[in-house]
Amino acid sequence: LRANGFDDVVVALLHAHHNPSHELQCADELKALGFPRVVCSHQVSVKPRLVPRGQTALVEAAVAPVLHGYLQQVQRALGSSTPLRVMASSGALQSVEGLMAKDTILSGPAAGMVGAIAAARASGFEGVPVLGFDMGGTSTDVFCVAAAEDSALRLVQEQTDIAGLQLLAPRLPIETVAAGGGIGVAEGWRSLAGRPALGGCSAWTRLLSSGWAAHDYRCQPAVGEAAASSFSLRVWCPGQSTTRSWGGATTV
Repeated sequence: LRANGFDDVVVALLHAHHNPSHELQCADELKALGFPRVVCSHQVSVKPRLVPRGQTALVEAAVAPVLHGYLQQVQRALGSSTPLRVMASSGALQSVEGLMAKDTILSGPAAGMVGAIAAARASGFEGVPVLGFDMGGTSTDVFCVAAAEDSALRLVQEQTDIAGLQLLAPRLPIETVAAGGGIGVAEGWRSLAGRPALGGCSAWTRLLSSGWAAHDYRCQPAVGEAAASSFSLRVWCPGQSTTRSWGGATTV
C-alpha cells in the first residue's frame, strides 16, 4: 500500500469504543511500516455503532490533512500572536489545536445560522419564528427555529448524514435543499435532480428537492453568479399546468 502511494490508514474495530487497545496496537504496527497518518475509530467517536464510527474515521483521514494544511497557512499569514478559531458544525468556535475535521463538515452553514439568529435579534425579531436561507458556493441550506433565542443554538443533532455517509459529528439543525451559487447551468441536462456540471466548485449536489426539471438550455451561467449572462431557462413541476421562465441578462 505504501508503495502505491497510500499515506493514510483507518482502523475500525467492533468493540474499540469500549476497549481501544487493539486499535492502538494496529496503529503502532502501521506506523512502524511507514504510514505517517493512522486514524483510529475510537479517536473520532466513543459511540458503539461500528459503521458510522468507521465512516467518520474515514472522513477524518481524508479531510484532516487538507484542512490542517490550510489552517497552518492561515496561521502563518496572521502571525503566531493572533489566535485562530474555527467554526464547528455545532455552531461553536474551536481552537485549531485538537480540532477534528469531521466536526467542520457543515461549518459554513452553521456560521450562517449563528449569524442569522444574531441579525434577527439585533433587528428586533424576538419571540417570532426565524427562517434562514443561506446560499453558498456549493449548496443552499435552510433552517427554521421557533424564535431567535440562544436556545435555538443548543438544538444540536449528534449525527450528520452527508454524501451517503453517517458521520458521528454534532451539528445544528440545518438542511441542504438545493445547489449553491457556484453551480453552473450546462447544455444537455435532462433534469436538475441529476449530477450537474459545476461552475466554481468540484462537488455536486441535487439542485431542487421539489421535483422541478429544466429544459431549453441556451446558457452556461452560474446560479447566483453576479454576471450579465444572456440565457433562456424554462422549468416545470409535475402536477402544475404552468411553467416558469427566466431570460435575458440577469443577476440571480
